[in-house]
Amino acid sequence: MTFMFQFPEFISIPLKSNVTKKYPNYSLFVYGEGAYAVSWQYPKITNSLTGIPVLFVPGNGGSYKQVRSFGSIALRMADDRLSPFTFDFFTINYNEELSGLNGDLLPGQTEFLYESIEAIKKIFVIITCTFKLVLPIDMSSTKFYDTVNQHWDKIRTEPQMSHLTVISINGGFNDKLVKNELTQLHSPLIENGDLSLSTSMIPDVWLSTDHLCIVWCRQLIIKLTRLLFDLIPKDGHKITSNMELRKKIIRYHLLHRTRSKSYPTYFIPETIDIPSIGNYVNALNRFHFYQKQKVLITTFILIPLMSKTTVLILASGLQKLDWIVACTAVTKKENQTETTIWRFYKQEASHLLNKGFDHILLYIAPTTGKVTIYSERYVSGRRNKAIVLPSLFQSLTSMIFSAITVLNIPITEESTFYNLTMVGIEQIWHSYWIKLEVSSCYPAASEMIYMHFWIPWSNEDTYTTVRPRKRLSAETVLKLDIAKPNSSDPRHPHIFLILDPYCGYVMKVKLSLPEVLGQIFRHYHHKLLPLVNAILLSILALQMKPQELKIQALAQNANLDLGSDYVRKVFPSIPIILKNCYKNLTLITV
Repeated sequence: MTFMFQFPEFISIPLKSNVTKKYPNYSLFVYGEGAYAVSWQYPKITNSLTGIPVLFVPGNGGSYKQVRSFGSIALRMADDRLSPFTFDFFTINYNEELSGLNGDLLPGQTEFLYESIEAIKKIFVIITCTFKLVLPIDMSSTKFYDTVNQHWDKIRTEPQMSHLTVISINGGFNDKLVKNELTQLHSPLIENGDLSLSTSMIPDVWLSTDHLCIVWCRQLIIKLTRLLFDLIPKDGHKITSNMELRKKIIRYHLLHRTRSKSYPTYFIPETIDIPSIGNYVNALNRFHFYQKQKVLITTFILIPLMSKTTVLILASGLQKLDWIVACTAVTKKENQTETTIWRFYKQEASHLLNKGFDHILLYIAPTTGKVTIYSERYVSGRRNKAIVLPSLFQSLTSMIFSAITVLNIPITEESTFYNLTMVGIEQIWHSYWIKLEVSSCYPAASEMIYMHFWIPWSNEDTYTTVRPRKRLSAETVLKLDIAKPNSSDPRHPHIFLILDPYCGYVMKVKLSLPEVLGQIFRHYHHKLLPLVNAILLSILALQMKPQELKIQALAQNANLDLGSDYVRKVFPSIPIILKNCYKNLTLITV
């Protein structure tokens, strides 16, 4: 949940008189708080706005006051950074209209949005934070969004739109109103940095959000605000026009943050100097464990590289950015830097051996806190396993959806990583219950255990954790919001297990019937009523056809011409029950 230190101020922005008369229930505001808002003097407020504009457009039933989260955090961040620029957050008041339930409201809201943009454009070039309905429920909404999508697909690559970058963020499975599938961008330009993803995929957020929480989630708002600040060059006052740089910044913050909280603009050296004074440790065994409550002397851990092996390193508590380097045993002064500070690092040894390196060196600088490092070297491929998930038919024929053990890792194996390929989960109704249970542990076990579900065709990863204690377990459901786009696609979802090597584990899986039914309802509930109506009408039509033939026979027996003007109306027969006597009464008016 976001919070603020000063009272919010929503200051009205004057629009043209014809706009205010046509839309008296709509208005445009700019957000401010404290002394920053006091500095805006009405009626010359437009001359007081000197920041970079951001326009917030609320969605169905949304309030213009929801902009507070972005505006407050951006203001605090500008003060903390001593930034030469600020962001001015504009917001539209649609009077909390339910445009998601009435498509007739959308054209008016669109026109007012256009007029608001024109008013802001007189001063600024804007960024927009918008929330749109993606599942029309009436003819007006359907027609409106079809027109918008067709027009967008047509002009997306034209010069007036090709410079834009569009990011679509959904809340994941906790958002019960909007499915991930419906938030995918139409005609995305990957080279511009266009991106569709779930909040559970974003670093430092990691979790799914509901439809309202996504506006107030502090971790997400901070992440997006940092993204906005990094998109503004230090010597400029607008978003960078360098598409390649813009794409790198977006992916750094929303997909792969590997260094500091802000996008690194400093030069990352290819080589670094290793001090001659320090404690050198040779990790010659397959598995090596290093832990200190406090590091007083610079320590170097040398891990030899061997062909056909994979090196995996888990580290926590390190403060130095360039903490892992590739080097040779001959030269210790100049070493190539691996540009990553992920506390989880996995690399094929052959990749570095082919470049002439024969060791990985871990650079542990002095710290005031606890440092823990696990390193393991194992034969490539041995930790990769394919798990064929049971189909619905197989589950029905088995023992009432009983769980089956698919992985058993003994404690003596001292494993830190497994890559499991989940074969058989391709459609949205494929839902499987997974349980990772800690079967046993040594007293030294202390690191959190992670279960990362990765889907190669969509950015909707999920994470599950469990503490390293005997009989504790992590349970999750493997399911999709976006089905595999092509059945011939050889890719499959994966589960990456990051384990404490001092524990043993058992993994069980079974088809989850409640989740299967829930997925079907979640994705197709809006089609349920039309399908029921279609079935009822079809049944009624089948029943009326024989009745029509009977009416024609009765009319012929009564010597009536069915094509004459005297036949006004023919009523279907009415069943009547009188004292257990069943009669059919047919009325014909002429």
